[in-house]
Amino acid sequence: MMLILLDIDGVMVSAKSWSAPPALDDGFYRFNPKSVDALNNILFKCKADILLTTSHKYRFSLEEWINIFNRRGINIKKIDRLARNYNHKDRKEEIINWFSISENVDDFVIID
Repeated sequence: MMLILLDIDGVMVSAKSWSAPPALDDGFYRFNPKSVDALNNILFKCKADILLTTSHKYRFSLEEWINIFNRRGINIKKIDRLARNYNHKDRKEEIINWFSISENVDDFVIID
C-alpha cells in the first residue's frame, strides 16, 4: 500500500500572503487545478491512500473531508488523518508518532 501524507496549505490550496484563498460553499478553500491533476495522477498510478497532516485535519469529519475532495475533483472513498495534537508537538513529531503506532506502511510520500 502506498500512503500519501498530505498537507493542504501551499500544496492543494495556493495562497498569496496578501489575500485569503477563495472558499467554496462547503466552507473550505478551492484547490489549485494543477494540484488536483497531480494528486489524481499519483492516486491513480500508485493506488495510494491519503493521510491528512494539515493543521486543518480536524476542522471537518472524515466523511466531510471525503466530500470536500470529491467536490474538488479528487475521487476518494477513504481518508485518514494524524491523531489530535494534544502535546503541542510539531508536524515531524506528529508523523513520527503516527508511524510508531501504525502497521503495514511500506511505501509513503510526504507532500508538504
